[in-house]
Amino acid sequence: PEVECLEGEEIDNIMEDPNLLFYFGDGCQYTQKIAPEVECLEEILQKNGRGILTRKEIYNNEQNRIEWRKNAIGKCNGVPFLFNKKTKGYVCGAQQCEILKLWAEVI
Repeated sequence: PEVECLEGEEIDNIMEDPNLLFYFGDGCQYTQKIAPEVECLEEILQKNGRGILTRKEIYNNEQNRIEWRKNAIGKCNGVPFLFNKKTKGYVCGAQQCEILKLWAEVI
């Protein structure tokens, strides 16, 4: 996916929401498939004064993989996996922005 280069002032304004976790794998085709949907959700979250998803790469980060396993057990066997720590709601696999909005309690 294309990466946007942000100026310093914009970076300062972007905050992660510690309750909205996005577990993904570098090179995973389904992570790439959900990327535009995650971007859609994050635009809506920011318009509502909320932070972006907290990203957790699990293929190359053992700590994230352990955390993913704990949160995904009995729910999802892979990535992408989105977990809402506040509601315990989750999304397993690539989904549309409308589903992600429900998960993040935007609508």
